[in-house]
Amino acid sequence: MPRSLTCSSWIRADAEDAAEDSDAAERLGVSRSRIRQLLSAHRLYGVRLRNQAWLIPDSQFTDDQLTPSFEAVNRALPRDCHPLAIDRFLHSAQPELELDGSFVSPLDWLRRGRTPEPVIALARAV
Repeated sequence: MPRSLTCSSWIRADAEDAAEDSDAAERLGVSRSRIRQLLSAHRLYGVRLRNQAWLIPDSQFTDDQLTPSFEAVNRALPRDCHPLAIDRFLHSAQPELELDGSFVSPLDWLRRGRTPEPVIALARAV
């Protein structure tokens, strides 16, 4: 992701790969109220827009559920962290996360069923 990318352009670019609370609720088979509870508890990641709607990136989901251990990683992320920094962290290969001789992103690490502890440690430092 280019350094010159602003939050508003990230939101426009990522909107195709994101859900609103009603879409996320349908995907997880829960109510919109439950989605808002998950967002408030930092168990689900979302960016609150100026119109008070939520942008919920699809990348945290695998089919009809959250990526395994994503909740713990999300809770470890600093609350004041910029959405672009979080997006870069989740999607960028990390030297601390090596599988089969290749560095992988935190999301790939979790999707492959690996232990979340190294990702949680990295998330705290974002």
